[in-house]
Amino acid sequence: NTIITLFCGNNLLTSLPNLPDSLEILGCEKNQISVLPPLPPKISQLTAQYNSLIQLPVLPDSLSYLDVSYNQLTSLGSFPARLETLIANNNNLTTIESLPARVNNANLRYNDLVTLPGFNQPQTSLVLNVRDNPLNCLPYLPNKITMDVRFTNVTCIPNKPPISTFNPPTIGLCDTANTICPLYPKLSGNFYYDANQNGIKDASEQPLPFVTFSIDSG
Repeated sequence: NTIITLFCGNNLLTSLPNLPDSLEILGCEKNQISVLPPLPPKISQLTAQYNSLIQLPVLPDSLSYLDVSYNQLTSLGSFPARLETLIANNNNLTTIESLPARVNNANLRYNDLVTLPGFNQPQTSLVLNVRDNPLNCLPYLPNKITMDVRFTNVTCIPNKPPISTFNPPTIGLCDTANTICPLYPKLSGNFYYDANQNGIKDASEQPLPFVTFSIDSG
């Protein structure tokens, strides 16, 4: 018989046998498992929270939902491109690789993360919880993000995405006075026709709308 779904949570299991290639959903939460067997190539959902996991097997390309919260993991390895939900709070994570562009929910609170990797663009609308980590600096943030950085060492954000919500809501942009983190350059101002070519925008010189410009290394 073909096994597609397997739920074996809330037991005293310390290990699992080899899993069938047909398996697509595995729920083994609330056991005493320290190491999982190799995951089947078709698996799309893995819930293994509240175990004693110290490492993960290679995550198959088919995986879209991963919950490994409340374990003893220091690393998660590489993420599959199809991953959409990552729940890995309450572990011992010290590093994490870049989140795939499809991820829309990542819970990483209560770990030991000091830095975060850059985000893959384009990022979907992302809800990211990194509270209660010893984070110092944030990477350049994607365009749509809801982010919780409470109880970290983060004092400012590197950029203000057009669609964003932050907790605490009072956190401001980084500058040389409030951070030692890398600052990202930005351009601001208006285009206008310099009629008298004096290099200064005079009161009679109006801004030019809908101007497209490019920057190269020159």
